[in-house]
Amino acid sequence: MPYVYPTVGQIERRLRNLVPAHPNICKIIILPASNRTHNGRQCIALEIAGPNILDASVRSRVGVLFTGGVHAREWAPPDILLNIAKKFTQAYSSRSGLSFGSKSFTATQIQSIVNNKDLFIFPLVNPDGQNYCRGPPRTAARLRWRKNRRPLPSGSVGVDINRNFDFLFNFRTAFHPSAPVATSDVESDEIYCGSSAFSEAESKNVGWLFDNLTNIRYFVDVHSYAGEILYSWGDDENQTGQPNMNFRKSTYNGSRGIAGDAYREYIPSSDEITARNLATAMGNAIRSSGGRTYTVKQAFDLYPTSGASDDYAYSRKFVDPTKPKVFAFTIECGTRADGGYWPRRDRMLIILNEICAALTQFCLSI
Repeated sequence: MPYVYPTVGQIERRLRNLVPAHPNICKIIILPASNRTHNGRQCIALEIAGPNILDASVRSRVGVLFTGGVHAREWAPPDILLNIAKKFTQAYSSRSGLSFGSKSFTATQIQSIVNNKDLFIFPLVNPDGQNYCRGPPRTAARLRWRKNRRPLPSGSVGVDINRNFDFLFNFRTAFHPSAPVATSDVESDEIYCGSSAFSEAESKNVGWLFDNLTNIRYFVDVHSYAGEILYSWGDDENQTGQPNMNFRKSTYNGSRGIAGDAYREYIPSSDEITARNLATAMGNAIRSSGGRTYTVKQAFDLYPTSGASDDYAYSRKFVDPTKPKVFAFTIECGTRADGGYWPRRDRMLIILNEICAALTQFCLSI
């Protein structure tokens, strides 16, 4: 029996249905009408906090944002985030623990997460893209669709949302000409970055969450597939000794993106330790859930990028010191052997346990 992934409409309905089922701890966040997608969709996210979500003090807690469904063809992440929202709310309300494969969490731990954190879950950032990807008709080209669905001047369609955030957006200036940057300014390419940072409704929605939910201090963007957990930075190798060598300095334009050369991206030593430790905690939880090992590494070690959500989230504090620091991560769930972007039923059940265990442990570790 194949795994049945929820449709775009089902994702929204299931998210909304958690509110009447758990009204004391769940609330829908409606993203701005001005950020409707090309196909007219107004997106929603879910907030989870106990024991009374209407208590204004909830927003003084540490906020955690989980996003998924940025890339249309990645069907697993939205379902994973729906599952963890359902599991957290049910376990909290019933005062029970949770088990994900062989990894278990006590009722006390779940109560602690919901009563002491402010959780924001945005499971489907790119609904237009995923709706198109799923068809009908279900063609190979549609099935592999990555971008959103906004028509472009050239006649091509779509922008890669995870290249549209405001981090080194002008990659041709920022990076070395020989750097293998996984970004494109060609409209027909599947990694096309858009005409400008935040040109797309989908990236604007994520940006709005950071701008308006100012207690967010941690961010995990769930993707597929590679079996990896990534932490900042994604533009070059990290270094902790030269604060003035950083993405804000135009002096280093044309130097970024080459491994082993003189330029490296500055990250405070304490931040790098924190990021690596949190990524490792997620990796350990995955291993405990079923025995598989996800590789923990700096995002640059996957490939150099610009305009990615994780680097944007972490960079905000460096660009504007009045903004809070946000530790940001990307999980690439599953592997090609699982079925790639569309894991088979037996493998998807394993992936659900892995990533739900990782995100639960993440909430306990911060």
